[in-house]
Amino acid sequence: DNMKKILTLILTIILTLSMMALLVVPSFADSKEEEKILEAAKKGTVIYHFGIGDLDTLLYIYENKKDFEENTDVAYTFMRSLLPKFEGKGYYTPPRDPSKEHTEDCIYSTYYDYVKLGDGIKKLSDLKKLCNTYLTGFTGVLNDEFSAPKKDCGCFKSAPSILIIDGDAHISTNPLGFDLSMPELNFEDFEVESYDSKKAVVSVYIPYEEDTFEVDLVKEDGQWKVCGGTLFTEYFPEHGIAYCFVPSTGEDFSVVSYTLVIAASVVLMVLLVKVRKRTV
Repeated sequence: DNMKKILTLILTIILTLSMMALLVVPSFADSKEEEKILEAAKKGTVIYHFGIGDLDTLLYIYENKKDFEENTDVAYTFMRSLLPKFEGKGYYTPPRDPSKEHTEDCIYSTYYDYVKLGDGIKKLSDLKKLCNTYLTGFTGVLNDEFSAPKKDCGCFKSAPSILIIDGDAHISTNPLGFDLSMPELNFEDFEVESYDSKKAVVSVYIPYEEDTFEVDLVKEDGQWKVCGGTLFTEYFPEHGIAYCFVPSTGEDFSVVSYTLVIAASVVLMVLLVKVRKRTV
């Protein structure tokens, strides 16, 4: 009788753990959900570059990808909608108040690189809306010529994110003043690593590093959003690109529960077989 109770208990535990596994990863084979996660990871990464002014990376992708115009991947089509062309990229000098004294350093600091945006962004609020859609916890400074801080002489302390030039919205290639670089980021190397109903991890292979990094996402109000990951906390900072996400609160974004449950179930099954052999 005691042996039967033990066997029943073990079977109950196995069944319970199996059900937990299904709850932890409710749609592990849901291709549509994985598609949404990948789309959010790619778009979030593109918008991250916009938010910190690292457009040189996107320029690198434009110039070095031979079949860029034919590529239908969501990341590239998204980029084309935001930056249809890099033509016209050049220096722009914001107006200065001639009644105030300007030092040589101040004059040089007013030269910034701006790129004309596509129809998707007409003003600063459009850029902020995109950031809020695909990023969460983003701490980069987004401003325009009206909200950007200025020196006593009237010159900008740093380049405004958005400037309206000749009636069109332009974005600075370096609004936060970082030393830009050109990491070899290929969006084809984005793959869903794991996910549950609230969190997801996308792996990103960087050929130059011969290493894989991660993009972490959370689901808010039905929308997947990039919230960090080693791509932003380790790889980008090492290449002169800012880490502009609120530090995580200790949450583990690697969805390991499924694996642990399966492993535990296997162990229990082995024990069950041994018990059965002893009772025979």
